Amino acid sequence: MEISPGTRRPEYSGYMNALVAPSRVLPFVAGALLEVLSFQTLFAVSAAAALLGRLAVLRRLEPEEADER
Repeated sequence: MEISPGTRRPEYSGYMNALVAPSRVLPFVAGALLEVLSFQTLFAVSAAAALLGRLAVLRRLEPEEADER
């Protein structure tokens, strides 16, 4: 937070909380799913979600090709 401008710190804090909030709820969702699914299925779903997240980040980090005209 020290790198953000002082006038925009509340906004940055709100953005960060919005991004972190799902991580606080996901263990409860996983517990509820475990009541219905097996461990293997839950781990497969978790692995697929992690892979999709990684692909999304990598896609976002790819440098955009410059138009060479």
